[in-house]
Amino acid sequence: MPRKSQKAKLIDEIVNSAIQDYFLAEDSDEEDEILDVCIEDLNAIVQFRYGVDLIHGSVRKSRAWCASVLPNTDQDRFRQMVRVNWSQFQTIVDLIKEDSVFKSKLQFPVEVQLMIVMYRLG
Repeated sequence: MPRKSQKAKLIDEIVNSAIQDYFLAEDSDEEDEILDVCIEDLNAIVQFRYGVDLIHGSVRKSRAWCASVLPNTDQDRFRQMVRVNWSQFQTIVDLIKEDSVFKSKLQFPVEVQLMIVMYRLG
């Protein structure tokens, strides 16, 4: 019997918990809410191929790396990682940096967030 992945175990746990909550629900509105939450949780899990933060074979990048190394890489390497050239990247940053979404003090700088998104979306 094959070993169950962490992702499969998590899906089982969510489904089993939803089943238990469903049978303990007081009314149909509560049942609907339980099913909606279960579906949202399952959708969030299945959207990702891997259940880990780190992509296989990749190297964790620090803020210092993003600030000093990445901008100084050659255009081909930068384009390979971020999918646009440096001037296009700066244009995108200029277009989005004033948005209220990026005003929280607890966030990474806009440039770092954009680099991560561009790298992940490939």
